[in-house]
Amino acid sequence: MNDASKSMQAVEPLAWQVVALVGILNLFRGSIHTFLPDGGAGVIAGFDLSHSRQTIVFLFAVMGVEQLSIGVVDLIVAFRARWLALPTLWFHTLEQSAAEIIFVFYKPAPGRPPGMIGAPLTLAVLWLVLGWIYWRRAGAARQTAPALRAR
Repeated sequence: MNDASKSMQAVEPLAWQVVALVGILNLFRGSIHTFLPDGGAGVIAGFDLSHSRQTIVFLFAVMGVEQLSIGVVDLIVAFRARWLALPTLWFHTLEQSAAEIIFVFYKPAPGRPPGMIGAPLTLAVLWLVLGWIYWRRAGAARQTAPALRAR
């Protein structure tokens, strides 16, 4: 097996590094949504909690537990199961894409919560990282193709 083939099959360092960063972000967001008294709905996002406070705080806590769980899985993938980093990166990119479509077009959030700024930036970074990984792979494949035809 030549070096290019090995690099094509190698774990993408950029993928597991970005998954680790997403994991840290998920742990941070999940901690806020789970452990702040209002889950960040009022003090951070500025939502009006005078109506249905308990329901909103409950839903933020549920979202927080999910984010904490996914954050732990992200860190396990990044540091113990790196072969899953690229599929995990695809998962986060597609999930974030669907969420952005919902947040912008289907069910927009009231006001300007921090996620309204951070989510599109995160989405752009995720797509750029995936594009970079596959662009590098395509370049490596083009470099090895003439060598394989010469045999």
